[in-house]
Parts: sequence; C-alpha cells; structure tokens
Amino acid sequence: MLESIKAWIISILIAAFIVNIVNMILPSSKLKSYINLVLNFIFIFIAINPVINFFRWNKFRGQIIKNIYEI
Repeated sequence: MLESIKAWIISILIAAFIVNIVNMILPSSKLKSYINLVLNFIFIFIAINPVINFFRWNKFRGQIIKNIYEI
C-alpha cells in the first residue's frame, strides 16, 4: 500500500516536471495554449488514475464476494 502511494507520488512529480519542461521549451503562439491544455489533461489523468483503479477494484472485489456467497 505504501509503495503504491510512493509510486503514485513519484509519477505525479515526474509528470509535473515534464509538463513544466515542455511548457518552457515551447515558443509563445496560439498552439502553445492547446498543447498546454492537452498536457494538463494528461497530468490530471495521471493524478486521478489510482483513485479510479481503487474504486474499480472495490467493485470487482464486491462482485467476487457476492459470487462466492451465491455458490
């Protein structure tokens, strides 16, 4: 559990670092705002992904327990 939280925090830090590097490298233009939007969506997905997987796992685990009790 603690290792998964550590891996999640590391992936968030790496993603934030990459987003900032790409943001600094890109020249100022209309395209920069769109690229920044896409990068922010990717960053949000990386941050929320473990929460989504947790709820998906709980639903799957509940289905398994329900099937065991039916047998």
